[in-house]
Amino acid sequence: MWKLDVGTGTWTNEIKDTGAEGKLNKSVPAPRGSHTADAIAGDIYVFGGYGGYGYCVKELGDLFVLDTTQMTWRAVAAKGGPSARSGHASCVHKARICISGGLSSAGPCEGVHWFDPENSSWKQTTIPGEGHPRWNHSVIPVKGLFNFKAVTLMGSVPGPDEDNSRGVCVDVNSGDAAAGDDDDDDDDDDDDDDDDD
Repeated sequence: MWKLDVGTGTWTNEIKDTGAEGKLNKSVPAPRGSHTADAIAGDIYVFGGYGGYGYCVKELGDLFVLDTTQMTWRAVAAKGGPSARSGHASCVHKARICISGGLSSAGPCEGVHWFDPENSSWKQTTIPGEGHPRWNHSVIPVKGLFNFKAVTLMGSVPGPDEDNSRGVCVDVNSGDAAAGDDDDDDDDDDDDDDDDD
């Protein structure tokens, strides 16, 4: 686990590679890539990705949290989470983690999953019109005219290449969605009221 000091521009290895010992320690995530990492209140939540030990490399569907004060890992046991995947995207909205899309050996992953650290629970929402399932994309929360939207940017989708450059703008509250290049409602407006889920 490496940490960058943005003030000095120097890297430090905070948690050394545990190697074979780590394979036996179920509270430490296996080596992986194409995962997501989100920070909430001093903790970093790592979900999914593609990796493992030795030749046992596969898509992962596990969730771990790093306490950045103690620099210690622990596994999060919560039922109902997303299937194993890599190349998915995530963002934090109202202290909840949003997991979007991704790819597994079974194909592209659909739906939007929310993890609530307060009660350690998952919830899946299917948003009508959310567009093609996609992977290797980005998703960010943006304050819109009336409430927040989750904007999905770029990535890969099944189908013609021209679809890969498009995004999806999802209304987090109402579940409405529009193609990213057609939507003009995601401009910031400081005069709007706060939103409800």
